Amino acid sequence: MRDLSPILLLLAPAPTAIAAESALVRLSEPMATWKRHIEERSGTPLLLARVFTDPVRNQLLLPDDALRRPALARFFLDAGFVAQFVATHAMTIRYRGPETSFDFVVLNMAKAAEWEGVEDALLAHEFGHAWLHALGYLSPADEPGAASCFSIHAGDIVQHILIRREIERRSISYLPYWTRNLDRALEQLELQGRAAQESSIPVCQRLAQLALWMDVRLGLSPDAWIGYRCFLQAMARNFPMLEAPAERLWEALNSVDPADRDAYARVLGRVTEILREVANPPP
Repeated sequence: MRDLSPILLLLAPAPTAIAAESALVRLSEPMATWKRHIEERSGTPLLLARVFTDPVRNQLLLPDDALRRPALARFFLDAGFVAQFVATHAMTIRYRGPETSFDFVVLNMAKAAEWEGVEDALLAHEFGHAWLHALGYLSPADEPGAASCFSIHAGDIVQHILIRREIERRSISYLPYWTRNLDRALEQLELQGRAAQESSIPVCQRLAQLALWMDVRLGLSPDAWIGYRCFLQAMARNFPMLEAPAERLWEALNSVDPADRDAYARVLGRVTEILREVANPPP
């Protein structure tokens, strides 16, 4: 099968329809205020960019008006980064160069229909990660190659608890965006049924399922989302090998308040340990 990972289109002329697009993101007042708070606390600019896809050429396009475009473009030269980006709605990334530093939030416009009308909710999730970093709640150190997903998912599992609290504190509507995506995820779970060989599922996908499992169990309830119980049942039915580690994650996370910095460090270590056990089960 041919490689379908897009590559960044930097120099070649863009198709007219895509060339007319802008990378700029105009923020609502609540999101502009949060952006300012993040920058004041971190001392680092937070820049936003929309990244488009040319489906004919199978390429990504970063428009010419993107702020700090050369620095941002460097990330899209990495195949592993591109593979993660094209599978998600948005990502927060950090550029640390010898001359300056930036934080970027990049939006994958190929999936824009999935957050139509609720862009604040999408941005709030990414701003939450930048906010926690500014406060000193750091994610695990990045690891090279395929192991990078350990740090990504361990950090997400713990940080999403605090991000949800901050979004609620700032009175930003998030639930409609989240449950809209979960409705689609539940539909897919019901259609696919039990995975025939969970051990054949790539490690990063298994860890992503666990992260999603924890997000729903910790962040929602039957009152908040009508599909709550069906989703948890479908996860247990489709991924029985992940049920025990999901329970261990629940016990680790439900017994502490990660807002406490010492507890945050401890539970982050425990979550990473559990994820490594999933990736490398005993013989």
